[in-house]
Amino acid sequence: MKQNRHYIRNADLLREVIRYKETEVFSEELGGMLLTIARNYASKGSYSGYTWVPDMVSEAVLTCVKYLKNFNPEKSTNAFAYVTQICKNSFKAFIKDQHKHKDIKDLCYKSYTKFIESQKAYTLSGINYENVLDPFRSEDEEKFNKPH
Repeated sequence: MKQNRHYIRNADLLREVIRYKETEVFSEELGGMLLTIARNYASKGSYSGYTWVPDMVSEAVLTCVKYLKNFNPEKSTNAFAYVTQICKNSFKAFIKDQHKHKDIKDLCYKSYTKFIESQKAYTLSGINYENVLDPFRSEDEEKFNKPH
């Protein structure tokens, strides 16, 4: 018996997508197909170094569920390519978002260390908050707090 080299056949996926569009009920088989496509796409070498690959797969499946209703079987019969492209775009967006979050965390950490280094307001039990907050008090606040 010859082994089929395709892990998901386009005809099976198309049949499930058409059934979903007609009944608006997402079948277990269709969900499994989307998950399999996303996992296999994530196994590409270009995504091998990322620690958040399972999160990327989950996000891709969620995005597929969100946009599968836009697939038009009259316009194209290649549902596999449609789902794969959604996964590809979802992975790219997820990586871009994670890099943005990483940059924000790095900026916050660098700002925090510069702030701590510039203050030199340490005591044996912790930070002397009065000295730390002094540079941030505005002149208006000081005028308001002065006795008249």
